[in-house]
Amino acid sequence: MESDPRLLGNAITSLALARKDLSGVLPSILAPTLFATGEDHSEWTPAEAAAAARLTPRGTSASVPGAAYLLPLEAPVETAHLVTAHWRTSEGES
Repeated sequence: MESDPRLLGNAITSLALARKDLSGVLPSILAPTLFATGEDHSEWTPAEAAAAARLTPRGTSASVPGAAYLLPLEAPVETAHLVTAHWRTSEGES
C-alpha cells in the first residue's frame, strides 16, 4: 500500500504544527481518560500528560520509559499493559 504524501503532510501539520490548546475542554470530559506519553517525548512530556489528567475529572496519566513519540510502535507490550490496566480500572466506575 502506498501512502498519499498530501495526507501525510496534512497529518503532520494537524498533529505537530497546528495543535490547538484543548485544555479548556478537559474539565468537561467525563469518560475515564488515559493520557499516555513516552518518557523521552519532548513535546508531550510526562509532566504535561499529568497536568492534562489533573484537569480531566476521571483522568490519569502514564509515561513509558525508553519511548518517545509512537508508544504502540516503540513499546507495544508496555502500551498494551497501560491500556488494559486503564480499561480494568475504569470498568468498575459508574
